[in-house]
Amino acid sequence: MTFPGGAELGTQVPGAPDPTEVAKGLLAQANAALAPLGPIFNTIDVIVAIFKLIKTIPDALGPPPDLSAIAQLVPDIAEKVDELLPLIPQLSVPVLVAGILDTLLFYLEGLRDQLVAIIAAQARITAAAARAAELGNV
Repeated sequence: MTFPGGAELGTQVPGAPDPTEVAKGLLAQANAALAPLGPIFNTIDVIVAIFKLIKTIPDALGPPPDLSAIAQLVPDIAEKVDELLPLIPQLSVPVLVAGILDTLLFYLEGLRDQLVAIIAAQARITAAAARAAELGNV
């Protein structure tokens, strides 16, 4: 996968690669590479929303004055500005910590599921060995 400027991404899949695994690996890397652009696009969205608001002011002032067009744009601006709040360090650090904790909890849940599966497999093996011993089968 080639990015603007010529940077290329590649992925490594052990064994005989399945095309879906290769695609998943490339998309995961592309996601990580493009993630820093999110705040830039959010900032552009805010600027565009404010520009729309400024363009509607002359029409809204009259005659006759009608502020409904401005009132319709304010919630959109507020929503877009809300997306920029994580850029403030005092707000972004707790969000980062919460995301890391969520990821660790998700990892531990997966680990627990794997351990439960291993315990169940071990119990089946033990039961099969006990049944074989009862039948005199070594």
